[in-house]
Amino acid sequence: MIGAHLAILSLNLLGFAGLAIGTERYAPQLVGFKPAKPERKASWIMGWLLLALALALATQRMETAVVGIVVWLGWLSLTGVSLVFLMPELPWQKAARSAPRRAPRGKAASNDNAPVRKPRRWIGLSLLAATAVVSIASLLRTETMPLSREDTIEGTVGPWSFTLAEIDRDPPEVMHLDVPLKAYRIRFCETCDLEILRAYLKVNKPRALRASGMAFGGNSWDRDVEIQLPANLTAESELWLTVVGKDGSVHRASWPMSEVSPATVRWFEQQEKTR
Repeated sequence: MIGAHLAILSLNLLGFAGLAIGTERYAPQLVGFKPAKPERKASWIMGWLLLALALALATQRMETAVVGIVVWLGWLSLTGVSLVFLMPELPWQKAARSAPRRAPRGKAASNDNAPVRKPRRWIGLSLLAATAVVSIASLLRTETMPLSREDTIEGTVGPWSFTLAEIDRDPPEVMHLDVPLKAYRIRFCETCDLEILRAYLKVNKPRALRASGMAFGGNSWDRDVEIQLPANLTAESELWLTVVGKDGSVHRASWPMSEVSPATVRWFEQQEKTR
């Protein structure tokens, strides 16, 4: 996930640079000379293509397309502001500023060559650097979204395909009365959502439809559920998914708890040893 963010950031930066080089005004400021018109046009086109590629990568690699667009806009803003502050600091920009200028009227001769300090620019650069550091630190601390991890369960139940995963890989959360709970997330295919009425999840095989467990919340795309775990849960216990179609059909699938929630199984084994 961090690699995807860095790729989006790099593509946005290169895209903005291409757009800048494609203009008569900013090309000399960025590369130190004025490219020919065909080169500027090619750079302008390439800049838009790189920005579009960054957007496509964001919508594909993030959890949803909406999240991808938000991430893309965030990095787009950061790269745009970065170029605004970094372009004046390029070596050829400093050389141009060092050229002698006409002394302003009413100024003493002793102050003609005094350097003009611009503390506001350094304040802006400092704030930009701090923003970049905070953003990168947040990325390093951000955990991969549940359905994007490598330990997800992918399969089919009846005619419908899905992806299932526990929301976090930690041991179960123990609530009042020492009841352990575990949360899961499921995503059916987009066409499947139109045919599914409801989905349930529970540990141990349900004996009837009304005992199929807790229902997933949400009508489409990502659905979440938090289920109670039985006190006698072992590695051989099975997690059962029950899906009811709008046509009244019922389909089920199951997996060992050791495959779906290994940390939960280890937690129950540890609880058994301490009794």
